[in-house]
Amino acid sequence: MRQHASHARRPGRRRKTLIINHYSLLNFSILIWNQSWEGKISAKQDSLRVAAIADLHVHQNSPETFQGLFAKISQSADVLALCGDLTHLGLPQEADKLAKDLRACRIPVVAVLGNHDYQSGHQEQVKKVLRAAKVVMLEETETFRLKDVGFAGTKGFGGGFDKHMLTPFGEEPIKHFVTEAVNESLRLEVALNSLRTEKTVVLLHYSPIAATVTGEPPEIFPFLGSSPGRNHRPF
Repeated sequence: MRQHASHARRPGRRRKTLIINHYSLLNFSILIWNQSWEGKISAKQDSLRVAAIADLHVHQNSPETFQGLFAKISQSADVLALCGDLTHLGLPQEADKLAKDLRACRIPVVAVLGNHDYQSGHQEQVKKVLRAAKVVMLEETETFRLKDVGFAGTKGFGGGFDKHMLTPFGEEPIKHFVTEAVNESLRLEVALNSLRTEKTVVLLHYSPIAATVTGEPPEIFPFLGSSPGRNHRPF
């Protein structure tokens, strides 16, 4: 999806984009990003500190709590980005448990869902619960802005990368699979085009480039993300 992100920029000006996805994170990491785009730790007033987490996999029967973690993050960052697989089975009860833990977070929270959050078919209810907890669910029509930095996001989808990506040819199920990947990319493009910021943070769950899934078995690369371009648009 990087190709679509790179084309969504303010006319006449180059947009700088930081892309965060589930495979670029190792359980928990705080990304310190300042607006000079050097990626260095900065205490300047114009800096923006982004804490990014993926794969919380909140289980309704687990005694584990993230309240302490969220409280600590609030002291170290300006915004918290949740990059999908927030729940274990995509149940509203699991989302409610996460929402209760997020009460300990004192900074804005932006999020996208992951494949686990779709497992039970209750993804809309999951989003409703999290929105009630003041989480900004980044979608085609929902973005966020903080300190002149725009936030956009989508779940993403599988399909492979660049010249190795599946094409919409042959059986209908394959066409539907590729169409879903392209539609996710188009949703992100719409969201990016709605922002008027020179700097943007993009949240994804699936990977937009092969580099971030290096180390995983090559055989499953097509199921870990996709980078659809115009040649992959459905018929």
